[in-house]
Amino acid sequence: MHFRASHERQMKTALSIIAAIVTMHFASAPVVHAAEQPSAISLYGQATYGAYSNSVERSKYTSSMFALTYQKPDNYSASLYIMNSTLYWKHSLGSIHTVAPEIGLTKWISVSPEDLMGIRVAVTPITSDDSNADRMIVPYMSIMGKSRDGSAYVDLGYAYSNYIDTTVNQITASYGFSLFNSQLWLRTRLYYLDLGNQPVEGMNNTTAIEQKLTWYAIPQKLSLTFSGLIGRRVHGYDPDSGIVYTLPDTQHGSGGVTIGYSINPALHLYGEVDYESYSKQSISNNYGVTYGTVGLNYYF
Repeated sequence: MHFRASHERQMKTALSIIAAIVTMHFASAPVVHAAEQPSAISLYGQATYGAYSNSVERSKYTSSMFALTYQKPDNYSASLYIMNSTLYWKHSLGSIHTVAPEIGLTKWISVSPEDLMGIRVAVTPITSDDSNADRMIVPYMSIMGKSRDGSAYVDLGYAYSNYIDTTVNQITASYGFSLFNSQLWLRTRLYYLDLGNQPVEGMNNTTAIEQKLTWYAIPQKLSLTFSGLIGRRVHGYDPDSGIVYTLPDTQHGSGGVTIGYSINPALHLYGEVDYESYSKQSISNNYGVTYGTVGLNYYF
């Protein structure tokens, strides 16, 4: 869901944020457990600001996102995200504005008294000032498995992006499990991206590993999520946040922390700070960007 100014993470934060809480789409690691209900509707909004360091081209990044989700636990869920982002260039060169809505559906079936299997499909049509990605549609599908008690989760996902100058096939594999009576949740995700016949940033493929650790410091009230990524990603798609990285710069790593706080059973507040490092081979520029995000989620 985060379309970082057309390439950067549109909302990696919230996403993960809402994500785990509301639908398995955000299965990164629930930030705050909402009270279990037969069914639930939630509204989520967030705003992100990004400041660049050492970039010769980029000045700042802003984005906003609205999400509406409906879920029936261990049965099905549906979600609609609408994201707007703007990347501002230096030297009065203007900006790139991107709108990226995403529609997602998840269905779970029982395979044993303890386990469930599911499938998730999502599609993200992109409208952008970046002609290489404008009118592109990014489909995503994953096969998932989880335990009913929430102690383990696994998925295998595929995303396809068809840019004007290249095509991208992405495969992800994830595994998560709880520790210490569900006080901790650990999730690992592997990324493999095939960049088609046209090399991007001098590469035909990239790989990366992402790790997330969530600590439920005060169950049902306060949680902390620490995340990090090592490796390289170009034109990646983030299954947790729905972010499509449309600009062809190489991401070399990231790190961040998310805080989730339940004001009451229906209202949840989130805040996130994270840093991502990039390089652009064509102009020999290594740079970083620091993002700050705030979000609010309300359950009906």
